[in-house]
Amino acid sequence: MPALVCECFAQWLVQPIMFNHLAVCYDFTAVSDPTTDSAFAGSRFMLFRRSAY
Repeated sequence: MPALVCECFAQWLVQPIMFNHLAVCYDFTAVSDPTTDSAFAGSRFMLFRRSAY
């Protein structure tokens, strides 16, 4: 999990819940499987082929 930067109480309250929800509910093994259409992107830079976009 990346470092959380919280500027107010609401962010401090919600962001950890969202990260935990992703970690528990999302099937990250499907992302690594080339036979599935699952994808996950959560970064400042998302690198992919033009044809895939």
